[in-house]
Amino acid sequence: MIVRTALAQINTTVGDLDGNKRKIIEAIDRATALDSGIVLFPELTITGYPPEDLLLNTGFLRENFAVLKEIAAQTARSKAMIVLGFVDFVNEIYNAAAILQRGEIKSVYRKMSLPNYSVFDERRYFSPGAHPLLVRFGEAKIGINVCEDLWVPSGPINDQTIAGANLILNLSASPFTSQKHKTRSSLLLTRAMEYSSTIAYCNLVGAQDDLVFDGRSCVAMPDGRLVVGRAFEEDLLVLDIDTDISTRYNLFEGKRKVYSKNVSIEEVTVEPSYRETASELAVRRESELSKYDELIAALELGIKDYLKKNNFERIVLGLSGGMDSSLVAALAVRAIGKNNVKGVFMPSRITSNESRRDAMELAENLGIEILEVPIESIVDSTLKALKTTFKDAAEDVTEENWNDWKWQLKNAIKDIPTLEKVIKISEEQKKELTKVLEKFRMAITPYYAALMIQ
Repeated sequence: MIVRTALAQINTTVGDLDGNKRKIIEAIDRATALDSGIVLFPELTITGYPPEDLLLNTGFLRENFAVLKEIAAQTARSKAMIVLGFVDFVNEIYNAAAILQRGEIKSVYRKMSLPNYSVFDERRYFSPGAHPLLVRFGEAKIGINVCEDLWVPSGPINDQTIAGANLILNLSASPFTSQKHKTRSSLLLTRAMEYSSTIAYCNLVGAQDDLVFDGRSCVAMPDGRLVVGRAFEEDLLVLDIDTDISTRYNLFEGKRKVYSKNVSIEEVTVEPSYRETASELAVRRESELSKYDELIAALELGIKDYLKKNNFERIVLGLSGGMDSSLVAALAVRAIGKNNVKGVFMPSRITSNESRRDAMELAENLGIEILEVPIESIVDSTLKALKTTFKDAAEDVTEENWNDWKWQLKNAIKDIPTLEKVIKISEEQKKELTKVLEKFRMAITPYYAALMIQ
């Protein structure tokens, strides 16, 4: 049985129920126009991920369900099965996936494995589901699970494949870390081969505050093949999946026979939409990003979405001429364009000519406007205000000056009283130094003095 499956990798915004609804409906329309029999979305599609304390607002929970019913109504004329994430609220709240078809909510699956490590704190909000779900889709049997359900050993996929599932649909919101996609791909292929089942995995893309989601939705097959979608951008990955491949692998390898059932399973029957033969769909081969290109793409997306999702159009950056501010400015220009970035250079008496030159050249190279706002008077008034409080403390030295050989020579220690402020000197040592200084000059740079202290 061949099922055309569309993975709708969309960029949702936490709390923007109307905006997310529009994106979901647009993706459904695009997928059904391509004659897709299944349309799969990322985790918590309606609310955005992670909704966190919005989940404590019962009005928000009810509105999220109202949006689900509106989306279901939009599918009234579609024969495709839509699988999307929402928050199920029945006394407790659940991270859930809804099965929609022909205007109806056919069934709901509640995520069973709730992560509570690293950036995840789902157990704080959600209750775990109790039973895996199996969808009877004509000759195919389809297991539905959500993100972490695939990462844990013997998760819902165990019982779903024992019950005959030859296709697993996973809704995910797996955050980006450097090179994590390799671990993720390995896991999905391992699960596909371990349970002799094809896995369609739809991951979230976009950034939400301090999290970045890289997308890379994919289909992993028990024969070791892996088709991966685009990274760091929205995508609609459409594939014709032959569910008989999984069935044949299970019959050949017989792995499922020795697996033990964990819990009872829930089943629902959905009207199938399938194809007799696979069409020649263009299978995209996405080029692999290098480690550094991947980091740049993640940072760009993080900046762009942070501004967009918080309704900021332009940004102002302090430019010191150093590497940190230069990198941020370059990334900002790549993310939102040079016309939306303005630099500010704020010199004082400790600012070197090199710093001014570098800041101005950076602005010219990036094509951004730069303002020069001297802050000498502000520095002076601040030092004056703090003079009494810090009267016994030595004045700090900026790293820029510390690394400047001219500053080091200018501030060299040239007499015994100054040296005594830095290191302990015995009376005998002072006598010896006094004799030496009668014939020779002393000049100990602050850097070398710091080594003497150590």
